[in-house]
Amino acid sequence: MKAKSKKSMAVQTILRIIALGVIFVMVSFGTGCSGKYCVKTAQAEMDAYYFDNIDEAKACADKFAHYGYQVYNSFGKVVYTTYSELVADILSAGKKITDFVRESGFKYGHAPMNPAMDCEAKIVSCDRFVGWALYEAGFTDQPEENGIYVFDARRNDHDFETWSEKQNFIRIDNVEDLQAGDYVFVNPTKSVTGVMYPAHTFLYAGHDSGANHFRYDCGSDHRIQSVQPSSEPINNFMFAYRPVTPK
Repeated sequence: MKAKSKKSMAVQTILRIIALGVIFVMVSFGTGCSGKYCVKTAQAEMDAYYFDNIDEAKACADKFAHYGYQVYNSFGKVVYTTYSELVADILSAGKKITDFVRESGFKYGHAPMNPAMDCEAKIVSCDRFVGWALYEAGFTDQPEENGIYVFDARRNDHDFETWSEKQNFIRIDNVEDLQAGDYVFVNPTKSVTGVMYPAHTFLYAGHDSGANHFRYDCGSDHRIQSVQPSSEPINNFMFAYRPVTPK
């Protein structure tokens, strides 16, 4: 009886070891990481990079920060992000959406429904795109019909400035203070009642070089059909908003 009990215990121990090994393999494959650290985006379908050295992984994430890359460990936990997890989510959403609308043949125009909720019409614009990226990042309190406009004279929830203030986002009035993940309003235009309002908005993805900055932008058919982000100067700046995680 004793010999049989010892044998049974040994078998159970081996089975436990095998089970733990299977769980470890499942976790590793589930996160898509074959190395100690994995550098990838949260949403956009882009190549992942694998490293055993955390400093090399961080350098890779910094290099591709405008795509929303972050460093994950082998258990799928974010261990490093260039800006913040929220900014990375917004930028990877920007990349994901601009790739999607380009590949799906979207046109520029006034969408009948908020494309973040219903994109069947395959119509997008600068403001609907930015709202869509924010929706993907968790800011889902948006109008379903038409979505958010770059400007609405009625100053209701369709008006981007009014909506942003309601979200308690941080207003940026100096172009030098821009940070990746902000959404920028440019091209001042005067309404028939004399109100100055922005005619265009885009998602800011960080400084590139010189006077050029990365941006995700669906402000025309040409932009929608282009691989993004683009790199260009920021002209006719008015203001911007910085999303913040709700407390």
